[in-house]
Amino acid sequence: MNIGIVIGVSNYLRVNPLPGCVADAKSIKLLLELTGKCEDILFITENTDSKNVKSRLAAFVKKYESSDIDEVIFYFSGHGLFDDDEFYYVLSDYAENKTKQTSLENNELDSLLRSLSAKLTVKIVDACQAGTRYVKDPDMFRKYLAQSEKTFDKCYFFYSSQNDQSSYQSESISDFTLSFLDAFIGRPNQEVRYKDVMDTIADKFSSKTKQTPFFVVQGNHTEIFGFINQDVSHELNRITSGFGGEEEKLSEDSCKSLIQLVQEEAGLFCTKSEAIDSLKTLEQSILSFSFGVEANEFFNVKIKSEIDSNVPVNTEYVGKNLNSNSHEYMVDIEKDK
Repeated sequence: MNIGIVIGVSNYLRVNPLPGCVADAKSIKLLLELTGKCEDILFITENTDSKNVKSRLAAFVKKYESSDIDEVIFYFSGHGLFDDDEFYYVLSDYAENKTKQTSLENNELDSLLRSLSAKLTVKIVDACQAGTRYVKDPDMFRKYLAQSEKTFDKCYFFYSSQNDQSSYQSESISDFTLSFLDAFIGRPNQEVRYKDVMDTIADKFSSKTKQTPFFVVQGNHTEIFGFINQDVSHELNRITSGFGGEEEKLSEDSCKSLIQLVQEEAGLFCTKSEAIDSLKTLEQSILSFSFGVEANEFFNVKIKSEIDSNVPVNTEYVGKNLNSNSHEYMVDIEKDK
C-alpha cells in the first residue's frame, strides 16, 4: 500500500505568515486523491502547532509501521530552517530559543519514515529558508541531505530552493508546488515518472536566478508516480489555471530572515563620516545660494555656518523643539551654554 503525509503551515505566531501554504497542501492532497495514489493520507493544515503536528505524525506512522508499505510520500509547505547541520520544518508556534521543541527536525522525520520500511520514500519540501543561518560551506545543505538520502533504499527528495534562497508564492499557491502540479497537467493519458516531474520543475525555474529547486535521488529514474488520465489532467488544470500570475507575487521580504532584513535596511543608512561630508556639501550649497531681488529688499540676509562634530547634541531637546514649533519653514534653536 501507499500512504501520504501532507502538511501546510500558513499561520505563524512569531514569523511572517505564508498565505499560499494551505492552498499548496490542498492541491497536493487533491493530486493524491484524483490519482488514487494513496490508500490513506494524513492531512494537516489546521492546528499546526508543534505538539499537535508531532503527535499526529507519530500516531500515523505507528499505525502503519507493521504494514507492507510500497511508497510513502511526505509533503510540507511552510517556513524552513537550516541551522547547526540540521534542517527544521518550522511549525506555527516556532520560537527561536526553542527551535527543537517548536519545529520538526528532519532527522526525526527520517527516523519515523524509516520505521515504515517503505520500498520508496518521497519528500517534497516547499519551504522558504526564512531562518537560514550563515553557512561557511555553501554545499553543506546538499551534503547534509545526501547523508539523509543514504539511510533509505530508494528515495526522491524535492526541495524548492537552495539553503540561502527564498521560495516564492502568491496569495494562492507557491511557485514550486505549481510547477510540481504542472508536470502532471502537461502529461495526460500517460504514466508520469518522478524523473519527469524533476525535469518539468528544472525547466520551469531555469531562468529564475532567485530560486533554484534541487533534487536528491537514490533510484534509477524508472520509478513511477502513476498514470494520469485526461480527467485528472483537466481537473488539475482547472483548479490551478488562475494561480501563479506575476501580479500576485508576494514581496521577497515575506520569506527573508530577520538578519537579512536588518542587513538590507542597514544599507540604506550612511556612516558618521558620510553624514558629515553630506552636511559640508549642504553648507556649500547654502553659502552659494543667491536670494532674489525682492527678498533682499525686505530682509537683511545673513548666512552663518557652524559645524563642530564634537559638540554633543541633545536629540531629545531638538526633537521636542521641532515638534512644538509652530513655524512651518523656520526653526530657531538656541544651544544651552
